[in-house]
Amino acid sequence: GIGTCFVCGVRLSDALAAQRRQLAGDLLTITSHKTGIAHVFPIPAWLLPMLYLLPTWQAKLFPCRTLPCFIRRQLRRISQAATVPAITPHGLR
Repeated sequence: GIGTCFVCGVRLSDALAAQRRQLAGDLLTITSHKTGIAHVFPIPAWLLPMLYLLPTWQAKLFPCRTLPCFIRRQLRRISQAATVPAITPHGLR
């Protein structure tokens, strides 16, 4: 998920709502909930295998808890463990 947010620059909520069917070949289509505009992103070769190897869970692209607060908490935990300034979803965008 982090790599996709970094490459595509989408909002965390839009990334968490992405469906597996939105990934076709090396293109990911994500519709912004805020604007309603569909964006098509080419996925780089280093990220593509990771996305296709993700387990399927409820047709979601990312098989994780879809609560943004959970993701933010995990990023904060990772940042603290790495002793770096806090990484936020917005900072990735």
